[in-house]
Amino acid sequence: MQHQADFWAHCIHTLKRKHRLALLVVVESQGSSPGKAGAKMVIAADGARFGTIGGGQVEHDLAAQALDLIQQPDSCSRLFCVRHDGSGQVWGGRQTVLYYPCALNDLSLLQDIQGAFQQKQARQLVIDPEGMSVNKAIAETREILFTDSANVGWTYQELIGVVKTAYIIGGGHVSLALSQVLALLDFDIVVIDLRDAVQTMQDNKFAKRKIIVPY
Repeated sequence: MQHQADFWAHCIHTLKRKHRLALLVVVESQGSSPGKAGAKMVIAADGARFGTIGGGQVEHDLAAQALDLIQQPDSCSRLFCVRHDGSGQVWGGRQTVLYYPCALNDLSLLQDIQGAFQQKQARQLVIDPEGMSVNKAIAETREILFTDSANVGWTYQELIGVVKTAYIIGGGHVSLALSQVLALLDFDIVVIDLRDAVQTMQDNKFAKRKIIVPY
């Protein structure tokens, strides 16, 4: 998994240059579906991709559909419901993927999302058929919540701005390997060591901060 702040920074950078983006978000998954709720991917108007919603043929097909939709000036957000049982791949289950077209008028909103992660301020991201918004998080805000009913329609809510931090004491080879694993899980990593000339400490590109301090 890419770091959330990096993902949204990429969206902002690409939107400024390409003017339109297709955002794909896994909003719900069941069984052994490869894409888990919260996984994200963006497709630029030229077909360039960033992020993942699980990979494989399903991701390829959804990205192709999103690319077609983003070429249409009147395209609107929608849901794709995918069953993996007949996909020809090893996993089963199903997943629901949200498509949301981002245009230049969404730029300030994307910057608000990125800012929430940079400042580590809890916010609630909401996407529904009416659009996308960022609200102040409350105590009851769940990490991810997707609802879909015939009466009120669908809504996707995600808690953003909450950054998980892992502190690793020692900068040796185990620390380096652990840092790589934790980076995949979207942690901010702080490595602490009392030595100032450890090669593995210097090679650790996954750590957000490296602290040399006696302990």
